[in-house]
Amino acid sequence: MKRSVALSLLWCLILLGGTVAGAAPVSGATQQPTSTTAQADQCASAYDRLNGRTDRSGPTVSITATAPAPGVVSLNYSVPDRQSSFTVSVPDHQDIKHVEGFEQPHTGYFKYTGDGSARIEYAVNRSFHIPDSGDPEVLPESFTAHNESVATSVIPRHDSAPFELEFPGGGYAGTTIMYVGGIDHVETISNGPNDHRVVVPSAVDPAVGNASIEGLRLGAAAIEPRHYYCESTLFLHPADVRGYAARADSVAGENWGENVPQAHTPLHEYVHLNQRYHVSDEMRWFTEGSATYLTARILYDNEELTPAEYDAHLTYWTRYYSGSNLTNSSSYLSDSRAALDRDDYLSGALVLARLDADLRANGNATIYDLFTAVGSGEPSTDYNVSAFHADYARLGGNRSEAELRTLLEQPETIEPTYVTPSARVLPDSITRHPSYTGLTPRETEIRVLPFVALLLLIVVEGVLRVRDSITGRDVD
Repeated sequence: MKRSVALSLLWCLILLGGTVAGAAPVSGATQQPTSTTAQADQCASAYDRLNGRTDRSGPTVSITATAPAPGVVSLNYSVPDRQSSFTVSVPDHQDIKHVEGFEQPHTGYFKYTGDGSARIEYAVNRSFHIPDSGDPEVLPESFTAHNESVATSVIPRHDSAPFELEFPGGGYAGTTIMYVGGIDHVETISNGPNDHRVVVPSAVDPAVGNASIEGLRLGAAAIEPRHYYCESTLFLHPADVRGYAARADSVAGENWGENVPQAHTPLHEYVHLNQRYHVSDEMRWFTEGSATYLTARILYDNEELTPAEYDAHLTYWTRYYSGSNLTNSSSYLSDSRAALDRDDYLSGALVLARLDADLRANGNATIYDLFTAVGSGEPSTDYNVSAFHADYARLGGNRSEAELRTLLEQPETIEPTYVTPSARVLPDSITRHPSYTGLTPRETEIRVLPFVALLLLIVVEGVLRVRDSITGRDVD
């Protein structure tokens, strides 16, 4: 009798263990990031392209910026008599339309000739167009003008004189980018010592402006600031333009991408602003991977994305996926095919989603803590996979460095799992590697364990009965 009671108790414990192990975690309030590393309240001023070098002398040169046609910028210079020499360097890929009062020693570089006035007019070719074709061979980014609206432009570099920039028809200048056209308002979002200005042009739908500002507020609340710049600026662009950044400033298109939250691109660029800048080549994937994943994660944690939208956000670049080794194929490496395939956007984000799931399952740390850890320490040193694994392990990650490298070098083996109410894991729609079954190893373990235990229990009971029958003892 005692043996039967003991076996029954053991069976109940097995069933209870299987039930608890298989239960999905319950999500309550919005996930709050935790900080593991404090940084000094200090930041540096951004590089000012309008006043590039420090050898500025003499009276100030006045520049008026106008947009005579969609996507075209005209810079008109009024030069005092005592100012005889300065230079202007127009950014690459701009289509020069008209020049007067300058000589051009080489492409994109202009020297003032001393006539009292001067003008440079150019078409802005800084946005990116990604073709709809699924063929990755046609993916390389081609530069196209901002034909849909007035111009957002990287400010040409000005040297050897002090300068002031004005916008008689409306506009706004950051330290590296300017918008030429009517401005509705400028919002400032603070994160520690850093002020992030959001420029909302009059031509932008107010709903887009409000959604972008709200998304950036969520980003500022979730991300430990990197103190590179005291001031930064994001320009919303009233057109279908991809996001891009230049030092402390960035641009986000109003309508870029179908079925993408309006806060998507501004928040993606904000993550870039707060990233570690110096990483080794084998960690270059982290730049776009973390911006992609953190954007989705922040929006999901704040109930701005449904699970299906979260899935779509992470897998947006699937059509350009090639399965390349992330440690040597980031789109930031010149000899990599990932520039064609966008592997660091897709695979990099999914690797981080997997590591985020590890951290959440093994303690209180999250991707926010890992992002902060990567950005901490001496910024001038290269940061490699070993350093990344050390931070991951310190925060509670349970994979070895060899396992982490396998995820990075063979992205197709990323362990897919289901989205739970707490969104701790990857979306279910990710294609599983052939070596995986319909369930993840952990899910298989959870579901199979009770049955294995039951089989073991039956075997033990059978052995005991055989033994008792041999000895002639009562089973009870």
